[in-house]
Amino acid sequence: MEKVNSKKFRELEDFPPIMDAKDVGEFLRISRPKVYDIMEDNSFPLLRIGSKKKVRRHKFNEWLENTDDIA
Repeated sequence: MEKVNSKKFRELEDFPPIMDAKDVGEFLRISRPKVYDIMEDNSFPLLRIGSKKKVRRHKFNEWLENTDDIA
């Protein structure tokens, strides 16, 4: 019997129109500290709302499609 991965994969469209670090981390499957590092990169389309760091889903998708290396 084949083992099935219990973690659910989500499509980008399943996330809210304005994503937070938790959403980005869940989509990329990376830790929250790593997400915050990525969000501080000048190429990332960061949206600051007060002290909160967010990203518009469609801008995140554009950034992701044009990024060769996420480090």
